[in-house]
Amino acid sequence: MALITTYATLQAHIADTLNRADLTSVIPNFIQQFEGVAKRGITLGDGRTIPIRQLVDRETYSVSVDGQALPTGIDSIESLYHDGPTYYGPISMTTADQIPLMKARHGDSGVPQYAAITAGNLRFAPEPDATYSLRMTYWQKVTSLSDTVTTNWLLTEHPDIYMYGALVESAPYLKDDQRMLLWKGELEKRVLALEASNERALFGGGSIRRNFTPIGG
Repeated sequence: MALITTYATLQAHIADTLNRADLTSVIPNFIQQFEGVAKRGITLGDGRTIPIRQLVDRETYSVSVDGQALPTGIDSIESLYHDGPTYYGPISMTTADQIPLMKARHGDSGVPQYAAITAGNLRFAPEPDATYSLRMTYWQKVTSLSDTVTTNWLLTEHPDIYMYGALVESAPYLKDDQRMLLWKGELEKRVLALEASNERALFGGGSIRRNFTPIGG
């Protein structure tokens, strides 16, 4: 059996683990159901919900207009800031209803100091009066697999999470599968390991969400 590297090999491994040759048409449903759960977060037996996400450090994020499109698949912004050569300092994340208030306080246009996510876009206060090259670190969600989107970061780095997640979703269809508790336990163990890895990625720094006056200019 080939390693799990693509959507097709993931389906093949699920069929092999279930030891069923008659599930070809429904295995994609198990995967899709797991992806839906993963995008909301995995709820553990103790009631905690662990987000399934990846930290992405994007070196530059150029903004020139209000309503700038965010990277595809973004879940939330960890940090957004000016890093020179003219302006330095963090951009404070806020809510969309606070943007007009921030504009009233800091001007309608100028150097962005605040930002809010609205429908996959960023609104700024003040609105950018030129093109600014920002630095961004953000959390990326799981992109759904398909016959055309054959892999994603979770399948590449954590195929075991995909495997056990889909197996857990198969249990209601198979009815009374005694392996359900085993699969769920293995999934939770791996999700906790992912959470620990994400925490290590943030060690020594994180979001700086405070008001500021950009230095420079």
